[in-house]
Amino acid sequence: MTSEYTQQVAQIAGPLEAAMDAMAGTLSANQEVVLHNLTTPEHSIIKIINGHVSGPEKDTGFALLLQKTNNNKPRTISDYKTVTASGKTLNSASTIYYSEEGYPLIAFCINVDPSPFEQIRKSLDALLPSPAEAAEAVDLNLGGLIDQSIQEIIDKY
Repeated sequence: MTSEYTQQVAQIAGPLEAAMDAMAGTLSANQEVVLHNLTTPEHSIIKIINGHVSGPEKDTGFALLLQKTNNNKPRTISDYKTVTASGKTLNSASTIYYSEEGYPLIAFCINVDPSPFEQIRKSLDALLPSPAEAAEAVDLNLGGLIDQSIQEIIDKY
């Protein structure tokens, strides 16, 4: 796209960059926020916070988003997976902002690397008994409690 959309891109990007600045101090290390200029897809990144999450890979994920629509209202695409060039799968959501004519101008993207949570879950799974072992332990404890109660009743009478 030509520079005819430069002013519209700046009008949309300015407030989003300010919002990103506000978010910067609250994001955890596995959360990334990226602002893309879709009029220059070959070098689209305007601003990025925690760029290590997706890595310094060339961005080619916007091919389907670069088509004109009949609607110029922002469109949110949520709960999709992004796979980085290194093979890491991220949970992602994006909002696409369009020109008055319906051309995509800006993508505001959030990517989350779920691997720290997966590592925590695996560690907890290793520390906790399996569901079958836990069920057996409850059964044994309940059985022992019943036996003890019966014995106490017998001893009393």
